[in-house]
Amino acid sequence: MFGIIGLVGAVMAGAAADMFMGLKADPGHDADDDAEAAPEGTEGETQDSQGDLLDEVRFDGMPRSSDIPEPPDPAENVVGTDGDDRLATGDGDDTLSGGDGTDILVARDGDNRVMGDGGQDYLYSGDGRDTLFGGDGDDALYAGGGDDRLFGGTGNDQMYGQMGDDTLRGGVGDDSLIGGAGQDRLHGQGGKDWLSGDDGDDRLFGGRGADTLDGGAGNDTLFGGEDRAVDYLNGGRGEDVLHVGAKDVATGGDGADTFILGEGVSGHPATLMDFDPKTDVIEITHEPGHAPVVEVLDHETGQRIVVDGTDLAVLRGVSGFDAASIRLVSLHH
Repeated sequence: MFGIIGLVGAVMAGAAADMFMGLKADPGHDADDDAEAAPEGTEGETQDSQGDLLDEVRFDGMPRSSDIPEPPDPAENVVGTDGDDRLATGDGDDTLSGGDGTDILVARDGDNRVMGDGGQDYLYSGDGRDTLFGGDGDDALYAGGGDDRLFGGTGNDQMYGQMGDDTLRGGVGDDSLIGGAGQDRLHGQGGKDWLSGDDGDDRLFGGRGADTLDGGAGNDTLFGGEDRAVDYLNGGRGEDVLHVGAKDVATGGDGADTFILGEGVSGHPATLMDFDPKTDVIEITHEPGHAPVVEVLDHETGQRIVVDGTDLAVLRGVSGFDAASIRLVSLHH
């Protein structure tokens, strides 16, 4: 099943990314809240999570289902024009290039390469090991089953890996990345990005800019970034590892989590929202040959960790935690 019905899923994925962008500024957001949220800006309705179509579906800024092209047979390499193109291929290992303009590109099953090039483009691929390039413009990229690679390029892009062990790279711009099922790697890179690992043991890298990272279900690893922009990290359900940078706000979520803090955070303290001394662990990394002096002192909202006389982190709602419980880890170069 493909054609119109297949790309409806891409439309829905883009709307989901829009919906979650509003969570960036909420340091208390929990992954369980996502299940209660509902997208806005729809016309018509869908039947189930597989994207079966009951009526026309539309989200703001996305193409109508009636605009989705049907694939020719056969079609291996398709190149668009400088205008607004609607291109599709059949099954097989195909290449689509949209060129300039607002393009709709649909690749069926196979190991495909889909390139939006210039303009605001909508890219979809079916099952197989696909590579999708958004190019310039605010693009929407939606991959089907398989271990796919998605590159947003320049612009504020929306990307969804769906099934498989996928790699998503947002590029330049304020991007929204959803890994889907599988063990995914998400890289926000530049801009104010929103990353969701969804199901599976995922690795999320915020990069530069004020990012929001949500691991979802699974044992995830989150890296906020080494800059001093305020990142929001939420491990979600599972035993997660959160690498917390300067000024970051971190929530482990359900499960026994590990919060890793570096000495570079000193003077720009991070905030740990739900640290539980009974189940969670704090690690502090330091340069070889330098054993930092660590103290845990009272704070108006809980306790604070002080390293060599400088605040490193605030532990919200925590009492009775002591420095002896903190792991010190020497970095090896």
